[in-house]
Amino acid sequence: MDLDEGINLMKALLVGRGFQLYSQIWSDQPPLFTYLLAGFFEQFGYQVNQGRLLALTFSAVLIWASVQYLRLVWGRMAALSGLVLIALLPGYLSFSVSVLIGLPSLALAILSMLALVLWHQRRQPGWLWLSGLIFSLSIFTKLITAFVIPIFVIGLIVDAYHHNQKGSPLTWDVIRPAFTWACSFGLVSLLLAVA
Repeated sequence: MDLDEGINLMKALLVGRGFQLYSQIWSDQPPLFTYLLAGFFEQFGYQVNQGRLLALTFSAVLIWASVQYLRLVWGRMAALSGLVLIALLPGYLSFSVSVLIGLPSLALAILSMLALVLWHQRRQPGWLWLSGLIFSLSIFTKLITAFVIPIFVIGLIVDAYHHNQKGSPLTWDVIRPAFTWACSFGLVSLLLAVA
C-alpha cells in the first residue's frame, strides 16, 4: 500500500533471517516495531497479511484507548462521537491495516495517556509506572511522540500542585508523580536501549 510499508516488511524479514538491524540493515527508525513484526512473522508466517493483522491489532488498541479516555474524561456521548470521528478520518481505514510504524507508536502513546487519566482518578502509583513503561515503548517504536514528554511531566506537576498544596511552593509531594513517571519511562528506555 505504501513504500514505507514495503521497507518495514523487508526489515522485519531480514531481522527474522538473522541480519543485524543498524549494522547490516539500514534503518532510520527505532527498533521495537521491526523486532515485534519479525517475531510476529516467526510465529504466524511470513506473509504481508500477517503484518497487516499486527497493524490492525494496534489500530484496535488505539480506538479502544481513545474511546476509554473520552469516556472517563468527557462521558459516554463524547466517547461514542470520538469513535465515529476516528472511523471517519480520511485514510484511517487504510492506515489501520498498513504495516507502518506511526499508528503503533500513536496507539501506545494514547494507551499511556489513558493510564495517566486512571492515575488522576485513582491516585495509585502503579498507573504512573505503567504509563511511563508504555510511553517508553511508544518512543522506541517511533520518536515522533517524544514531544508529549514535557506535556505529561508538566501536567503531572500542575495537577499535584493543585491537588496537594495549592498556594505552596514546589515540594516533594508536588514533584513525586512526575518523578515517578519519569523514572519508569527512563528505566524502561534504558533497558530497551541496552538490549
